[in-house]
Amino acid sequence: MKRIISFLVVIIYSGLLIAQPDMTRLTEMQKIFFVSEASGLTSTSYNPAAMSIRPDNNGVILGYDFDEVNVQGNSSVFLTMDNIGISYQDIYNINNVRLQNYAINLSIGNEYFSIGTNNRYTMASYPAYDLKLFSFDAGIILRPASFITLGFLARNLSEVGFDSLNYIRNYTAGIGLTFFDETLNLYADADFKDNSKLDDISGTVGLVVAPLNLFEFRGGLVLNPDNILEIRDGGLQIIDIKYEAFISASFLIRDAIRITAAARFNDAGERTRFAAVFGFPLSRSRY
Repeated sequence: MKRIISFLVVIIYSGLLIAQPDMTRLTEMQKIFFVSEASGLTSTSYNPAAMSIRPDNNGVILGYDFDEVNVQGNSSVFLTMDNIGISYQDIYNINNVRLQNYAINLSIGNEYFSIGTNNRYTMASYPAYDLKLFSFDAGIILRPASFITLGFLARNLSEVGFDSLNYIRNYTAGIGLTFFDETLNLYADADFKDNSKLDDISGTVGLVVAPLNLFEFRGGLVLNPDNILEIRDGGLQIIDIKYEAFISASFLIRDAIRITAAARFNDAGERTRFAAVFGFPLSRSRY
């Protein structure tokens, strides 16, 4: 199936109002895709190696997520131009800290093998002072056959830290299988950190069904996700999460734009979070 990567997304996300102890994927766009997916525009927010696998998937994504209309939410901009990407994230409030990420993505490769980096400059604004730090990610995507993709992403390799928040080094490895001209796509990811034990590994399995390139259904189950750190009753509380799940459905409009609705939830019954993402095409993929 030929992918139209520019789309309009309206996401319903069940999640937290504050960050987890180690910060990895900060926007909603980064939480519904898999590391081995070979899609240029969406990869700007996740695995940058995908840009060279499909270099003609160019476009812009504007995103905003929130939990209450009258409370400031988080905004993001993602731009992909062949093997170069630019992104901006404004994470308004994480434990009374505002994060602003400016990143340049670079990728090199072809339709069989690609590598890429996300080079991120972060400003953390505390009530009384600011901190400025640099971190980067590195990703690989390998396509040994037309129906198999293998992906790997190492995030926060510089492992920088703020006074109260940490970018902890972590990794994702995954495999994707496509069938019937990419009408049915199966994915499996494993998330782990340095010196992780077997019972510390988080796994995600999911599928993407896209018949006739007019409709796409996406779903995934995350087993053993990271515990959640949340402020409750005036203090920090760790919430044990055993699983998360997400589903989404999208429709093609005017042969270029997709409208998508999605939901993410977990066994702890956390509150629903909303997001809207607007996508605009700059070119059409040749794949």
